[in-house]
Amino acid sequence: MKTFDDMYKNEELYYGLAPSPYLEMLIKREKFHHNEHALDVGCGDGRNSIFLAENGFQVTAIDNSKEAILKLQNFSKERRLNIKAVVADVTKYKFKKDKFSLIVANTIIDHLEKEDGDRLIVNLKSALMQGGLIFVSVFTVEDPGNKNLPIRSETAAYIKRYFLPGELRSKFSDLTLLRYHEEELLDCNHGEPHYHFMARIISKKL
Repeated sequence: MKTFDDMYKNEELYYGLAPSPYLEMLIKREKFHHNEHALDVGCGDGRNSIFLAENGFQVTAIDNSKEAILKLQNFSKERRLNIKAVVADVTKYKFKKDKFSLIVANTIIDHLEKEDGDRLIVNLKSALMQGGLIFVSVFTVEDPGNKNLPIRSETAAYIKRYFLPGELRSKFSDLTLLRYHEEELLDCNHGEPHYHFMARIISKKL
């Protein structure tokens, strides 16, 4: 099985430059000030971090892949983007309390064992400042990777936890819910076109 370092070794950004459309929608709809602090957990080689920096955020980007972080560091240096890219294990990283006005955890909690993922959720809530927003997406039990169907994402082998219907929403019940939905979507960004089943949430800390 390939490591994430193997996946990120090529020169091009693995998932391209386009950010998550849900994050793009969030930035367009919500009002943020210039130079606010954003955290991208499990950032990969940085498509969402790059988007946030280009939209005026000071970004802290964390991933355990050295190749991904090196690529993001080089990219952000070339474009003079305000991104602090760090190689770290998100289950052990010490997040600063009440630091970030925006936190992005796009398909990272489902890459962790349940205990580690639940602990990360608690830590991210603590790192979110009052009035801050958090965007999380995870794979659900309906995903082809969970059912071992023939056509599925090449990253399916790395998913350790598929969320039950409503489970992600329940994990953020102590925050103010802004948007939540579960959906089937077609992924044509990498490999053979395939479908995913995902849950996404945007919540606010009041």
